[in-house]
This record gives sequence, structure tokens and C-alpha cells, in this order.
Amino acid sequence: MDIEIIFNLLISLIIGLIVGFEREWGTHEKPKESFDAGLRTFAIVGLLGGVSAILSQIISPFIIPAIALGLSSIIFIGYRLNAKNTKDLGYTSEVTILLVFVLGALTMTGYKIEAILFAAIVVALLRFKNKLHLYIKTLDADEVNATIQLLLLAAVALPLLPNTYIGPGNVINPRIIGILILLIAGISYFGYFSIKLLGSRLGIFLTALLGGLTSSTAVAVAFSKMASNNNNAPCALLGGGITLATAMIGPRLLIMIGILNISLLSYISPVLIVLTLIPAFAVIWIVYRYQRNEKFSAEIKLKNPLQLTTAAFYGVALSILFLIVHLIENYFGTAGIYTLAALSGIADVDAISITLAKTSEPVSDNLTMNVAANGILIAVLVNTVVKAIISQVIGGWKIAKWSGSILLFTFFVGVFTYITTTPIENIFHES
Repeated sequence: MDIEIIFNLLISLIIGLIVGFEREWGTHEKPKESFDAGLRTFAIVGLLGGVSAILSQIISPFIIPAIALGLSSIIFIGYRLNAKNTKDLGYTSEVTILLVFVLGALTMTGYKIEAILFAAIVVALLRFKNKLHLYIKTLDADEVNATIQLLLLAAVALPLLPNTYIGPGNVINPRIIGILILLIAGISYFGYFSIKLLGSRLGIFLTALLGGLTSSTAVAVAFSKMASNNNNAPCALLGGGITLATAMIGPRLLIMIGILNISLLSYISPVLIVLTLIPAFAVIWIVYRYQRNEKFSAEIKLKNPLQLTTAAFYGVALSILFLIVHLIENYFGTAGIYTLAALSGIADVDAISITLAKTSEPVSDNLTMNVAANGILIAVLVNTVVKAIISQVIGGWKIAKWSGSILLFTFFVGVFTYITTTPIENIFHES
């Protein structure tokens, strides 16, 4: 008895049960004369897919297409009879049956997790069909265009980009540039629609949380202006919003760098965790102290979620930055890299962090992990101080004491953490 085969077949059966449960639950909304495949049918089809995959390995690879053809014939006949009786021309359930068969077969080929994941996605799409239809009707032309552009970028443009290193020093990889563009655009897209779904005038902290996904500096400027233009503005909450947006830098970079160069995480994690926890605990304290205050709605005016010109500009900027880092490292050493990181941190930390994360990969061998980590942390620490300065210069002391003071304290603790967790030879590493 092969336990692994039995286990995989059980997963095929469970996938069918999960999808079938949703389909059978949905039949109560249909006319009584309508017929849809239910729990048992989907479970059997999922198991059939798994058994077909086993037989195709033992007997012949033509087993799967033969059974799939027979199943398709049965589904087609059932569809014709059902459509004739009910005048319902929808074929979602029929296509879903075939998909469950494929997912059942997929579990037997070593892709169990992928099969379960897509089964869950299918169930979600089926369950929230009405809500999706209603939401799609609320989209304006720009948002529809942005969605289509993002899909084209991910499904068409990205696979066409060559996965080779080109240019001076072989430091530019078109496929990597495309992935980075898609990553940044995807974060911006998610943030935009999250704000739209949750309402046009969000609370300060919710706005800061979502705005911090794209640009904590933009949050700092917007909240500081609100404080300066409104004498009755709750500066403590606005300052807390700036602090919360800054705390988002840590998780954002940990995720992005973990995707791009996971080996770099051990170098930067201690400082980034400190730069996240201190502002987060400060915000919790502010909320606890001012929980009885009226909520002050704040809104950051976000641009259209996706623009091809912006994406193209970012791609060009990243390519140039890759070259600059390569040239500076070759001709000016680590001092040049650190200067560039500090200057980049004045406006943004993502571009320089992404660049250093990629150019420190073993495959590129342009920078050591120490130099890349130092550069990323310099950019983050400089950016933290910059937001403290913004809150003071634009918003004044009333908001700065709730944001600037916290951020400066965070900066010094971050520097102390960096010094105590980084070997001295790594701090002053020379190429």
C-alpha cells in the first residue's frame, strides 16, 4: 500500500468536495427544474482526475485525455438538456467540473499545494460572483484601463522580456526590471483600490496604513499640511499617522527584499524590525491616550492606480541606477555607494533598496552583502529623519512633537541597533 498515493487521492477528493459544496449551496438560488452538479459529482470528478493521473503513469499517457474527452461529452450532453429545459445558457458549473478534474490530476504530479491554492481561488470567485459584478459596474474608465494595463504587463509584457544580463558590466536584466516595475505597480494598485473599497474619507490611521504601502513621505507631507491648515486639527492623531506610515517601511522592505534577495535579510532585519516596532508601539500609545477623541477623517489624493508612462519612467530610472551603482562601486568604492544611498533616502527608499538588493546577488557579484545592507539601512535611516524634518517645517511643533520626536528617537535607536548588531569590519567595509 502506497500511503503517498492514498494521501494525494484524498486531496483530489477534498478539492472536489470544497468546490462541490459551493456549487450545491448555490443551487438554492436557481429554479427547481434547474440541475447543477453538486457535492458528490464534484468530489467524484476530483477523485477521477487523481486516478486518471495514476493510470496515465502506469498504462499510457493517453489515459488522461481519453477520460477528459469522455467527461467533456457527458458535460456537453447535460448542458444541452439543462439549457433546453431552463433557458439558462450559463456554463460556469460545466467549466468548473473540468477544472476540478484537472486539479485532481495535478495533485498526483507533485503540485498539491498549487492545486489546493487554485481550488480556493475558484471557490472565492464563484462565491463572490454577484459582488464582483456589482463592483465592476462602479469602476470608471481610468480604473478599467489601469486594470487591463496591469494584466497586460504581468501576462504579456513580462514573459516577453529576456532573462539575460546586458549593458556595461552586465548589470541590467530586462526581466528583473520588469518584475520590479510590476512589484511597485502592484503595491500601488492594491493601495489605491483598498482605499476606494473602504471609503473615500478614511480615518487617519487607516489612511496612513494604506498610504504607507506606497509612499510614507507623501503621507508625512499630506498630514503636515492638514495640521498647518487647520487650527483645530488633532495634531496628536495626525502625528501618529505619520509615525504609522513610517513604520510600514520595515515590513514593506522586508517583503520586497525577501523576494529579490533573501540572503540579505539577515543583515538588515534587526534594524528594520526596530524601525517598525518603535513607531508601532508609539501609535498604540497615542490611540490609547486619545481614543475618546472624535475621529478626524483624512484623505490622501492618490493618482490613477497605474500609468504606463510612470511605469516606463521607473524602469528607465532603475536601469540608470543599476549602472550608476556599478560605476560608483568600481571607481569610488563603498563611500560613493553610501553617498548615493543617503541622497536617495531623502525622497524614497524603494529604488535604492531594490537596486542594492539585486546588485548584491551572488549571480551578479557586483556588491558584497555588507555594502548593500549598509546602503539600504543608510537610506532608511535618512528617510526617517527627513520625515521628522517635514513634520516640523510644514506642520509645526504641534504635530512634530507627536511624529518628529518619535521618529528621531526611532532613528537613534536604529543607529544603536545597527552598531551593536553589525561587526565593525562590516560597517567600514571597503571594496
